[in-house]
Amino acid sequence: MKEKTFSKIMNGYMVVLAVLMLLCMTIFLGYHSVAGNLNLFTFAAFSAMWYLSFKFVCWSIADYKSEASNS
Repeated sequence: MKEKTFSKIMNGYMVVLAVLMLLCMTIFLGYHSVAGNLNLFTFAAFSAMWYLSFKFVCWSIADYKSEASNS
């Protein structure tokens, strides 16, 4: 397998994993807010983790697009 092909596949996996992580964080935050056991500290912690998950998705997509445009 060529190095560029392997890099494209791995960048694709990173995008999929980042989207799954964001989906899990969104479900987890939604569940805890509906269940009523979400105080200010946990909301701040979950919001920070959700934002990092969202940025990871953005970075993964940008990396995938830059890799696709280079080939």
